[in-house]
Amino acid sequence: MFQVTAVGYNFVHRGGWEISRPNGFRHYLLIHIRNPFYYEEFGTGNRNPVRGGADPRGGGGRTAPEIYASAPGQSDANEPESVIRFCPHPAYLLFRPADPEHFFRKGTLYADDWVHFDDADGSGREMIRSLSLPYAEPVILSDISEIAALHQILDGENLRRGPYREEISDRILQAMLLKINSQWELQRQKTPKAAGPNPAVEACRRQFNQIRSEIYQGNAAARVQSVEALAERANMSTSYFQHIYKALFGVPVTKDLIQARIRYARFLLENQSLTISDVAEACGYASKEHFNRQFRSVSGCSPTEYQKKIH
Repeated sequence: MFQVTAVGYNFVHRGGWEISRPNGFRHYLLIHIRNPFYYEEFGTGNRNPVRGGADPRGGGGRTAPEIYASAPGQSDANEPESVIRFCPHPAYLLFRPADPEHFFRKGTLYADDWVHFDDADGSGREMIRSLSLPYAEPVILSDISEIAALHQILDGENLRRGPYREEISDRILQAMLLKINSQWELQRQKTPKAAGPNPAVEACRRQFNQIRSEIYQGNAAARVQSVEALAERANMSTSYFQHIYKALFGVPVTKDLIQARIRYARFLLENQSLTISDVAEACGYASKEHFNRQFRSVSGCSPTEYQKKIH
């Protein structure tokens, strides 16, 4: 079980920020840095310098520590114990207790979300070991909307300190770690050499997050007349809108529309005394037969069979 000791969400430092804990910290740290940043990589082992330059921390034109690249089979007695690296994209980092921590961005806006937590009974350590996430290295994800929502809920739970706070916080943190790990593994399978998110796609994320959120609100998907209407709202061609949507969320917009409609249909079947035809109409289907086909495709059973299961 994880014991959450402190939570921060959307902490903003307009003049920059730096964390330096060369001996590590007494808690685990999961942090999401919302902007490009520098970080120190410790214990590089067998590396050769490939470039240097002005000190990223600023001041007097000093020379930055060399940035090293792996050189298998080679060693250098004079190589440094650590190097400064630049992460050009927002990223998560996971630190264990005693992992050295050093990350910063100087002279400009810095923002992050973070959680300090402990392993209360040994199970948390085992859970973390089961993940494929690297320690103390940036994990760049293409979509953090669900993880960010969980983080915000965790922050609120920590502030309320109500009944079952520790149990709820433990479950939320586990869900966050699993979500991060799942997306990390999927991205590595699909694009193992990807340098990071596409800036043109990422520029659309806020607007598309709002569109997708609205699609899944109640029967909003039923009111969507066509993908063309959504594309027009975004001031894009239909094909480009579909391309951006799938790039951001990993699914076609048509699939999300179907999923949202069927999810609302299940809600109506569970909570309202409506005929199948009424449910189909409420979910935007002109044809009961078409509704039945899509419901079965998504849910694995017909609406009638689903209704019998829950009543």
